[in-house]
Amino acid sequence: MNAALVLSVSLAAAASAPQVKPAAKRERLDALTAQIQKAPSDDALRREVIALARALKPAPALPEEAKRRLARGAAAVKGAKDASDWKLAVDEFAAASLAAPWSGDVYYNLGVAQDKAADFDGALRSLTLAELASPGSEDIKTLRYEVEFRKEKSPEARTRKDKEFVRGLEGVRYETPWTSGLGMYLKVSDGQLVQLQERREPRVCLCAEDNRCGGPLREVGECGARVTLNGRKAEERRTQAGTRYEIAEDGETTTVREYFLSKWDDVDHPMDARVYKRVR
Repeated sequence: MNAALVLSVSLAAAASAPQVKPAAKRERLDALTAQIQKAPSDDALRREVIALARALKPAPALPEEAKRRLARGAAAVKGAKDASDWKLAVDEFAAASLAAPWSGDVYYNLGVAQDKAADFDGALRSLTLAELASPGSEDIKTLRYEVEFRKEKSPEARTRKDKEFVRGLEGVRYETPWTSGLGMYLKVSDGQLVQLQERREPRVCLCAEDNRCGGPLREVGECGARVTLNGRKAEERRTQAGTRYEIAEDGETTTVREYFLSKWDDVDHPMDARVYKRVR
């Protein structure tokens, strides 16, 4: 079969293939938009709408409801002074995204408002959709990078990391020398730092006072309060004194540094007490 015949066959096959008419595409766009209004969290539907809208020539116009919501959101932005004000803008731009779920501008505005309202997960979701609707936009990409940074440094992210850190210490034991024949140690249990005490079993020795030849350690029991870990720190507070524990990285392991807190002049004065080293 020569090249001319192959070309003619290909053209004939293309001509006979079913084509989706623009009118049918717009009907499909309307149907998907109606589905999104019933399921606003369905990002798969939103992605399909965005892809369909990008294939339409000319691009679908913004419905009047989307324009109205954008204007209301812009008014909320002008008067925004704190996170709660920005949430009003978020509500308006979110409503606009239901009316025009294919619009990159709508998603971008929504992402900006969510970022200002400290809803970083929501902002990243909106900016991801904005990039699909407006590929190649440097403004959207730059804002997404900035939001990623703010999310990583947010108090919520630090709290989440602290909880993961504490969970990773469950069952870990920290020991410190105390006195001859007496051992003090800390153990992490259910997110708390528990202080326990051990004593060596006596043995017959040449010198009755010589505890260095004592037998195996026997647990005596708790000798201090259970202190809840807040990330890498824990404090036991009393009226004029207290104890602070700080967990620090020490090479490939961790140590716990204990401080006695004495209070005068309404100021805590920590005094280094002892260091507990991780043994398991």
